[in-house]
Amino acid sequence: MKILIVDDEPIMRNGLKVTIDWQTYGFEVLDAVANGKKALQACEEKGVPDIVITDIRMPVMDGLELTREMLLRYPLVKIVIISAYDDFKYAQQAIGLGASEYILKADLDCDTLLAVLLKMKGQLEKLHTVEKERETVSGLMGQLQENLLLRLLTGACYEADVQRRMAELDMELEPENLILVQFCTEFENEDKQELFRKLLFEEKEIYHPYWIVSSKKHIILLANAVKNLQTRIKLEETLKKAEEVCGGSVFYTLPFSGFGQVYQHNREMQPFMELYNFYQKQGCFCCEGEGPLLQEMNYSRNLAELLQLLEGNYLKEALWRICEIMEDFRKTLYRPEDVYELTGMLCTMVQE
Repeated sequence: MKILIVDDEPIMRNGLKVTIDWQTYGFEVLDAVANGKKALQACEEKGVPDIVITDIRMPVMDGLELTREMLLRYPLVKIVIISAYDDFKYAQQAIGLGASEYILKADLDCDTLLAVLLKMKGQLEKLHTVEKERETVSGLMGQLQENLLLRLLTGACYEADVQRRMAELDMELEPENLILVQFCTEFENEDKQELFRKLLFEEKEIYHPYWIVSSKKHIILLANAVKNLQTRIKLEETLKKAEEVCGGSVFYTLPFSGFGQVYQHNREMQPFMELYNFYQKQGCFCCEGEGPLLQEMNYSRNLAELLQLLEGNYLKEALWRICEIMEDFRKTLYRPEDVYELTGMLCTMVQE
């Protein structure tokens, strides 16, 4: 436990610092300073203490003002007021501001001060334990929620079972007006993720969001959307705004009903995502219907023309023909597997 001592009297300040064997009782004196202003500076430079021992009457910034500022900036800090008998009313004001204890200077001795500090130490340790347990439970709950979302995305589920699990995990997601959104962009840091999320929800078209961070370049969102005649337009405008700011591609569904439909919609999105990511096309894409319209690859024409040029030793013309084929790949939407296959054939043909 870290302690900060604040008193304008050097004898009192230094006496408190050296008289008690702080380490034996599990304490560390962070600093001993002459007024409230220096105490706040010490917090910024050396770290926030767990307990502040302060006098009431001090120049520059007194104990009352220090108590007010400390608790405003660091609400969990415990403050012990040391006051003379004549300052008792000030001590009462400090307690009203949130100070934890006060000790009259006439009653001050090492045992009295240590008794107060050890009581506070116990309170703080209990508080920290509860906070750690809360964080642990929250983390475990978050993991269980993510596991359920992954189940919805990767396999068919019974509606009643999913709704029961949602209730057990305190998830607010509703079975009506669901949307599935997948973001493919470079999320270098948490700040960019936070900006992205803020942009999505400032229009209030999307609510009850649940996220899965698949990788630094892929985030999945399952949420509810407001359903009305303008939903598609509003939803697309909101997603486009986020995509324009953060770059990359956004793939989304229109609102649908039923947790059991999440898996089917995710499957239907995959051809869109694979194709547009393969061609590195950026934008905002609604993944509804049978999928993108693809062109048939003309294997025989491409291979026959190149073969004639190679056999005739027209290498310059063969090079230009290969460049034309590659340019066609860039402009026309073919199945990625067809592009890979024809490219492999061209390479084999040139090698032979």
